[in-house]
Amino acid sequence: MDNSVDKEYYEKYGPLVCGVDEVGRGPLCGPVVAAAVILPEDFVPEGINDSKKLSEKKREALYPVILEKAVAVGIGEASPEEIDGINILNASFLAMRRAIENLPIKPVFAIIDGNRARNIPVPCDTLVGGDAKSASVASASVVAKVYRDRLMKKLAEEYPQYALEKHKGYPTKEHYELLKKHGVAPIYRKSFLKNLSEKQPPKPVRSANGVRRQFTYNRRKTMSDLFTKHPLLGFFTLKGMRSAREERLKKRARKKAEAHSSRYIRKEKQSLNGEIPQEERWYKYPDPYVNFDTQGNRRSVIRPLIRDDQRKKNETPSRFEKTKRRK
Repeated sequence: MDNSVDKEYYEKYGPLVCGVDEVGRGPLCGPVVAAAVILPEDFVPEGINDSKKLSEKKREALYPVILEKAVAVGIGEASPEEIDGINILNASFLAMRRAIENLPIKPVFAIIDGNRARNIPVPCDTLVGGDAKSASVASASVVAKVYRDRLMKKLAEEYPQYALEKHKGYPTKEHYELLKKHGVAPIYRKSFLKNLSEKQPPKPVRSANGVRRQFTYNRRKTMSDLFTKHPLLGFFTLKGMRSAREERLKKRARKKAEAHSSRYIRKEKQSLNGEIPQEERWYKYPDPYVNFDTQGNRRSVIRPLIRDDQRKKNETPSRFEKTKRRK
């Protein structure tokens, strides 16, 4: 990596330009750490790059070189309590501010890695992917990473049950399993562990139809929260819920109609086989929807279609079946 990006700032603001970067936004525990580094104008650490692209061995080799050759190095932290109180983004800005304030020499200008900066005590500029473009920002990235990894190894001695020396607090499968087994320690960010809350699941309740339901929730409150936070997503979710309800109702009506139809088809087969007396055969009447019993009382029925092979030779099709055939 060359220092062409840094040279542009040196020409404009002078030699006291610091690069700032942070690490530790994603982990479930420990502080978020930021570093600010002022490098000499003609110095670029050999093999310097974004700390995420370097091996741990390479970072450890670069760390003392940067501390020795740099004009000034400052480190800032934001604790898990501060992260829970002001959220991780604002905590990252707070750590950056503290890192710049902890520099023994006050910089004239700062290059901040990322696309946003807030509450920085000196004039600054944001640089997306700065840890891969600027030597001073990459050096700050390495310093912050090594400092935080060493801090997590010290915390692993205090809390050996979480194996922090392996995953450095990041959310791995093993880390989640150890959390469920041993519980949440004070070093953890509570706002990052909402899915591992200590609340017990609700007891099973009995619904109106007597079916036991394991979990209940307030649908009106849930949809209200969804509309407040994500209006478009809430609209499509509600639309999907309505369409799903319509499909359920259609399926239920279809099953009911099939059961109803099969009952009458069964009765018609019995009448065709001679199991029902001639005077009680409802299918012989021309009107498909109205029938009369032996006493002449009017009764409503649903007449299913009869296949040709089931029809008697001397029987003519009803008006209903004729219109069906035309269609």
